[in-house]
Amino acid sequence: ILDPNAAVEERYRNFSISTKDARDLTGIIIAETPTTLTLRAPNRPDETVLRADLKELTASGLSLMPENLEAAFTPQRLADLIAFVLGQ
Repeated sequence: ILDPNAAVEERYRNFSISTKDARDLTGIIIAETPTTLTLRAPNRPDETVLRADLKELTASGLSLMPENLEAAFTPQRLADLIAFVLGQ
């Protein structure tokens, strides 16, 4: 939460895709087949792209969690959030 990019699990790694028809997409890969990739991003429907349509696929290494998220919380609310995430 304090440094969302410090350790990003592979399943939450953000990817950027450029397609041959000049579309640029970003999101996490939620499904893969030999012929397709399906991306999920906040506030957008999931999008499936044919591998044959890919021009470039790049892992950003960044989390989708926004940086400085803790600034929106009081210290007590942040402690409550961390306790909730840890299941305590």
